[in-house]
Amino acid sequence: MNNWAQRRFFVFFQIFSVLLVFGNFVWAESSQGQDKKNQSLNQPASVAEDTTKSEKSQSPLSTTVNMVAYRNGYVLAMRKFSLPLKQGKQTVKFENPPKTLYMSSLMPSFEGGDGAVEIISQALIEDGWRVHFDVVSTYEQTKTMYLRYMFGGLNWDVAYIAILSPDRSTLSLKGWIEVENNTSADIKHAQILFNGSNAKMSAENPSDEDSSEFSYTIPRVVDLDAGQKIFLSFLDKSSIPLKQEHVVYVGGEYLYDLKSTAQTPDVVQVVEFRNDEIHGFQHTLPQGKVTLYQGHKNGMDELVGTMRLHEKIIGQPVPLQISAEHHPSPVYCELEQTDYKKLIGTSSEAGYRVVLTNRNESPVSVRVVVNTPQESDWSVIRTSHSYDTHSKRQFSWTITVPGGQNVELKYRIKLENAK
Repeated sequence: MNNWAQRRFFVFFQIFSVLLVFGNFVWAESSQGQDKKNQSLNQPASVAEDTTKSEKSQSPLSTTVNMVAYRNGYVLAMRKFSLPLKQGKQTVKFENPPKTLYMSSLMPSFEGGDGAVEIISQALIEDGWRVHFDVVSTYEQTKTMYLRYMFGGLNWDVAYIAILSPDRSTLSLKGWIEVENNTSADIKHAQILFNGSNAKMSAENPSDEDSSEFSYTIPRVVDLDAGQKIFLSFLDKSSIPLKQEHVVYVGGEYLYDLKSTAQTPDVVQVVEFRNDEIHGFQHTLPQGKVTLYQGHKNGMDELVGTMRLHEKIIGQPVPLQISAEHHPSPVYCELEQTDYKKLIGTSSEAGYRVVLTNRNESPVSVRVVVNTPQESDWSVIRTSHSYDTHSKRQFSWTITVPGGQNVELKYRIKLENAK
């Protein structure tokens, strides 16, 4: 090669190197060996002239995507881009949206709203998997674009780990949000707010089960690859004071004619704390799985219960039931229906005798609970102990049973319109 040819080759190589370094080939064909199958929800938008002769790709103003993750797997996402726009018509391209994208939910907009930019159409291009927005700008400018959209497949649940102190006077409670990415796209730099309600993507009316008071933002950005499951901490409390009691339920089937057959309702052990600011709680506890351990002085913990916690708003009590299989209650209950009278229609009246026996040496507190049928009216005609009314469908007696002794409770109740 002669000197002139060498100089030409050297100059051409320098020019090509500069273009390669400073040119932005973000959405060009995988020149650096990137795997197209590894999509990301944080791919930036790019602008291409309508002639398609040149294509520019711009990094977003913020690399963070804001998400509201609903309980039934739907997500509301909001992205923010800084885009240079030329005068006239051009195409803005949103690369690699999630495969579970709902196109009807896609809402692009530009900051300012001064009419200098108009979005005239949008379309999902399956070849290459991108969304195209046809945009008309009245003059050359740089605009901030907002992109809001819904997609599915980000599933989550809540898991609680609770550890009782050896004397069951206090509780340590850890809460995790268990998140699984089933969107087929990686999630990068996401600020996620978890909302306990169910998002509705159809015209059906929401039910009470769809609503929730739980709303919590993870105070850090989250990365979650496609198919990955992670646990995000949202709660960590210790030394929570507990109230202990034994509970026996004598409503339901026991309210109908027992035909003088003796009954032995189960007595369950319950520890309870209150979800309030006094004990350091600042938000609703969402429904979730609870694993309950019993701590011991020798450092060896044991499993004493698993259950499903229903949502508890601020101020509500939170009961946790100890499994009778692991720790049976020292209280034994016998129930006798002394008489039963069928009244007009679905109304009835019955008398009861409940005997509570404490097989421990120490006294215990027992709550005898009656849950009545829905849409029924009830009244206590007479009782040997005072009772408390908790709701239209529930009332109870709280009785202290001395160690090694038994206590007898007698009452008579009337049910009207019971179904």
